[in-house]
Amino acid sequence: MKNTLYLSIKVYAKQGHWLTIGYANGYYGYAQTYDTHVVRYAKRGIDLSYLQSSGTGGTDFTKVKAAGFSFAIIKASEGVDLPKSGTADYFKQDAYNTYNAGLKVHAYHMFDATSTATAKKEADHFAARVDPVKPKICSVFVDVEYENLSKNKDTLTNFVKTFITELNRKGYKNVGIYTYYNFYKTRLNGSKLTGNLLWIARYNATLGMKADVWQHRDTKCTIKGVNGSFNFDLTYNKAIGG
Repeated sequence: MKNTLYLSIKVYAKQGHWLTIGYANGYYGYAQTYDTHVVRYAKRGIDLSYLQSSGTGGTDFTKVKAAGFSFAIIKASEGVDLPKSGTADYFKQDAYNTYNAGLKVHAYHMFDATSTATAKKEADHFAARVDPVKPKICSVFVDVEYENLSKNKDTLTNFVKTFITELNRKGYKNVGIYTYYNFYKTRLNGSKLTGNLLWIARYNATLGMKADVWQHRDTKCTIKGVNGSFNFDLTYNKAIGG
């Protein structure tokens, strides 16, 4: 079967409506077919922590764009108080530099809440960080992966829902959840989180589930424009990849 693809990628296998696709250098993806010959397009992205800020020379987003990437997901906050007041803060600068380079801009928050009240406070903190650049931000994500979080699946899911509801109340409609594959399957109740974007980490040849963003690799990913290695992401969602 000959497939018309948005990017130059090879189709390695087909199962039902899903295709295993491959880029160069060993990168593999997972694409969904809408009919027998049209394949949903794929775009590449990166996600960055505080340590890779453009303000510290860690990232040149113009070079990231030139390397064939389409979007960046930037860390804005963690818990209720990080980054600490008075410390070097480049999130706003990074958001503008990403946007000006022609990349889609997204932001994420590291979730550390162990109560409903703290989940609301974390959402407030995140919104306060993102609000100054909100017009440039396409979507926001809550990163749920810490082992100290509640071991009760429904309890943790409710805390995450509280965070998302608070963001929705503040006008953030494109909200998603980041976690890794096993955490999502064992620590969260996915049936109670429908309607939100999903960004799933699984360092495997196939993702094995439907998601809006796949964090495909977290090591040995290097390009001109980023000091050190970075996390490599794929998306098949135009609102995220452009």
